[in-house]
Amino acid sequence: MKDAVFKLKANENPVFLRITSAIFTRIAASSTQLEAVNAVNLMTGESCCVVVDTVLKNVLREAYPADGYVDRSFQITKFAPVAGKRYATFDVKEIQVRAEQSPQAMSKTATESGGLDRVRAGDYEDYRKSPLWRKIKRRVLKRDGKVCRRCGGKATLVHHRSYTDEVLAGNNDEQLASICEGCHNFIHKDENGYTRNPEETDRLLLTRDESAAFPVPEVDLRLRWRKDPPGWDRMSAVQRQAFECEHGRLKLLHWLRLGKWPDTTRRLLRSHHGMTDEQIDTEVAALRTQKMQHRKRQ
Repeated sequence: MKDAVFKLKANENPVFLRITSAIFTRIAASSTQLEAVNAVNLMTGESCCVVVDTVLKNVLREAYPADGYVDRSFQITKFAPVAGKRYATFDVKEIQVRAEQSPQAMSKTATESGGLDRVRAGDYEDYRKSPLWRKIKRRVLKRDGKVCRRCGGKATLVHHRSYTDEVLAGNNDEQLASICEGCHNFIHKDENGYTRNPEETDRLLLTRDESAAFPVPEVDLRLRWRKDPPGWDRMSAVQRQAFECEHGRLKLLHWLRLGKWPDTTRRLLRSHHGMTDEQIDTEVAALRTQKMQHRKRQ
């Protein structure tokens, strides 16, 4: 049984916590539901249950997707709302804690390790929906020609290399990079779904990915929509485009095998995929052979 729920105070005094659970909904009273995390107070060694404000929740989930903040230690400082705002702001820094380390030593560790820069934009989800962020995003995408910094494909997102006030206010676009969805997912998480540290994330962002390899598409004409392969969310825009092109080509060949719109289908294969009639006939024959072999095995 955890100790009573407590809320972080906006007194600008840091609290040192090791978060031991994902954010969950806790019923504090018959009519009140709070979002909280289980944690260990590193200054006392006691287990506790901490209320997670919306701003703090969004900061943690943005920096540590898939509950990657669990089993990590943080220095968290809460600040009173700035003028004209109703929500508090937070300074969140990940720290590495050694046994018997004092709060003073933890504070020095947090300062040296950097962690997350102070987030002064308030509720980050609201910030991402704000006219200010839409303006910054359009500007950065236009600056980069909507080209992904990592793979060179079409960029649809803008990645924060820093969350300082200057960057969030739109006064330092050098810390923002256009990126595609797949590359963004790749640089933030490893193949096991664990969140990468900021240094590794930045290194991967700045390392050019020349790979265009992709899984062989599976064509099922019974499906209305294309079936995405495993790992689609981590495939770069270049890989996704190549996969979609190959899927379209194979789908046309399957239609031709079934005798659907032969003239139109051949014209599309010639004009969009650069195939000759001889190549088309060869691949259609191969598909028919595969189909016959599949029937025999059944």
